[in-house]
Amino acid sequence: MTTNNATPQKRRRRPGPGFTLPGFAEHYGLPIGMIRRAVKNGEITTVAFGGRNLITPSEAERICQLFSLKARDGPESDS
Repeated sequence: MTTNNATPQKRRRRPGPGFTLPGFAEHYGLPIGMIRRAVKNGEITTVAFGGRNLITPSEAERICQLFSLKARDGPESDS
């Protein structure tokens, strides 16, 4: 007997200032390891807010322009 216990994927983008690292990676279709490595190397700057490292909207815009990134299509691409 097989059961389908597919759990819905956790929504990573919440309204508010900036992106979490996993949220940014998911929003732009990038591997999370790449984002974490770029933060560690100082290529992406983050701010600590509420116990999380966030990528500010201006930093996200800079990264998108630098690498010609486009948000993935879907319900979370409204920002």
